[in-house]
Amino acid sequence: MVLDKVLSDREFSELREFLGRVPGGPIQNEEALDGFFAALVCCPDAIAADEIMPVVLNVGPQDNITHFANETEAKHFAVLLGELLDDVSHQITDMEDYAPFVLVDQNGKFQANDWARGFLCGTELRHDIWVDLFKNEKERDYMLPIWALAYEHDEKPEMRPFTEPVSDQLREDLYLAAAASVMEIYKYFRKKRFRFPKTTRAISRSGRKTGRNAPCACGSGRKFKQCCGR
Repeated sequence: MVLDKVLSDREFSELREFLGRVPGGPIQNEEALDGFFAALVCCPDAIAADEIMPVVLNVGPQDNITHFANETEAKHFAVLLGELLDDVSHQITDMEDYAPFVLVDQNGKFQANDWARGFLCGTELRHDIWVDLFKNEKERDYMLPIWALAYEHDEKPEMRPFTEPVSDQLREDLYLAAAASVMEIYKYFRKKRFRFPKTTRAISRSGRKTGRNAPCACGSGRKFKQCCGR
């Protein structure tokens, strides 16, 4: 469900393999990552890599965890993230339409639940800003298809929006509505961007070699030698 993929099939496989090393994290696959990035692009405040990486890798400042074998792997992961983030940003900010990336099964069917949950995860990084939209009686309707997909299979029955299984047609309608909503949410927040610092690139595609005493590129907050450099 994505037109011109910025990453090759091999790169998507690598990204999937890296994300698969993160047990129990909110971003379980590249579909959730696309939704996560869509929320970050919509947000009028700048969100830097040292905020993004701990969420993606599901690590805290004090966690002695590394998901990479060496610095090369960590940098390659960061490059893949940067490529995907750039593509999501380009679609939302420069094009007329945004096509959320969703995984399909062997029959060509998709669910889009992970994408929606990834989007909601992205809103949590600036929850106080997103509340402004949630409380707006008109604009919050844009969140309805995203909430519907995110909570479709929620562990709490009272949170589930549907009592019957979602048909293929309804799922496609929700997907298209969510895609259109992202563009409208971006436009809504674009009017408010003057209140916040100018957004800079959150994840760099390339850079100098990480020194062993420098902060680790994975965003854990520890020195490289004590994290991925181990």
